[in-house]
Amino acid sequence: MLVAIALVATALAAWYGHTYWLIVSDGGSAKALSVRPESERKLGKVVLGDPNRYFASYRFIDEGGREHAGRQTINRDLYEALSQDAVPLTVHYSRSRPDVNVVDLDAVRWVSIILAALASVAWIAALLRVVRG
Repeated sequence: MLVAIALVATALAAWYGHTYWLIVSDGGSAKALSVRPESERKLGKVVLGDPNRYFASYRFIDEGGREHAGRQTINRDLYEALSQDAVPLTVHYSRSRPDVNVVDLDAVRWVSIILAALASVAWIAALLRVVRG
């Protein structure tokens, strides 16, 4: 079970890290043409915290003049600001692959770091279990 967790966490950390690297290495940014904030109820019982998840669906035009669309999870504060048209949204994207785009680049970076740390702990625990028999 620990190996499965380690494998999944490693794969997710690699995916988010690759996304972050693509955007940072040859990234561009553009103002969003349109933004649609959305909220969905979380599945299951919610004892603590907000029972909703928040998303921003957006469209933007890259440097080549092509239109692209994306959707990303956002926090409640940004959702409320976007619902009131109080914030202009900047989209960060990879110039070589504009389909790789985000509105919150820091969130992608932190997710990859947290998943990499989780994967490391899971791999160490799995190795210790093998060594100890």
